[in-house]
Amino acid sequence: GGQLGFLRERLPAIHPAPFHTLSQDSFLAELARLEGDLPSLSPAKAVVRLSTLVAAIGDAHTRLTLPIDATADLFQGHSPAPLPSDTAFRFHHYPVRFEWLADGLYASRVASRDAWALGRRVIRFGDHPVDDALAKVAVIVEHDNEMGRRLLAPDRLVVAEILEALDLTQHGVRLELWLARESEAPKRLLVRPQAWGERVDW
Repeated sequence: GGQLGFLRERLPAIHPAPFHTLSQDSFLAELARLEGDLPSLSPAKAVVRLSTLVAAIGDAHTRLTLPIDATADLFQGHSPAPLPSDTAFRFHHYPVRFEWLADGLYASRVASRDAWALGRRVIRFGDHPVDDALAKVAVIVEHDNEMGRRLLAPDRLVVAEILEALDLTQHGVRLELWLARESEAPKRLLVRPQAWGERVDW
């Protein structure tokens, strides 16, 4: 609740044009809804709801820095923020990275044990078509335009708590990906969240 009050007061005070995309009335109404819902939200859902609101400002430099393990080496903006002391708010990542190209989402980095998957196109994301997964995660991405979303959305798709909050998977359960290459039959890749601080052998 205190953080929401800080956002309510500080964003209009320090941002030169905070409501050029999202109206102030809409911003305040959504903030009030989030404040009312907080007691019933998991940490992951609370963070994702707040990220969605901040991203709706429509400015790539206005973001909620997500509490992602530093060893994940994911872009978190140019000004680091301290991790929350509550470990329930520390997010884990899967040992796979994606790139969103003109014709789809591709596995651009994989753990060495999954080397066969490198360069394959992702066609299903758990139980969801990959386009649905991208659309769900795009709303939490800080952005100036669609290219900004295309650049950063793949990084959000490898964070276990984000996927859980968006109902794309369940935390602690393997993420199931289906990947295709040319005329070959699709193959399944199963990945688990990395333990906090555990580096990936890419």
